[in-house]
Amino acid sequence: MEYIITKEQCEKAHKSLVCSGCGKPIEAIETVDNANRPTFWAGCNSCGRFQYGVPIDVWLAVSWGNDKKKYLDNNQRLELNREYCDIFQEVMFAFKSLGLESK
Repeated sequence: MEYIITKEQCEKAHKSLVCSGCGKPIEAIETVDNANRPTFWAGCNSCGRFQYGVPIDVWLAVSWGNDKKKYLDNNQRLELNREYCDIFQEVMFAFKSLGLESK
């Protein structure tokens, strides 16, 4: 069987990234694409979501810096982590684009 994206390609593209919700490693998940062809997509088996993931330092900054989370249930906490990780990455990208990244 020929895969559109092989497991090795998928793992290489998302090496060292973690789930933006729970912080667990992103894995290559066997699935089929919209044309019903076998492929591997990146995602989190723990959360059951396909996603690209975020660098661990982004997830740690978001998860440690959020006091609201102690009052939320697990699903709300995961969703808030994802939202904050997206915002944090956009800010980091903007800083890099302007040449203001930390060295």
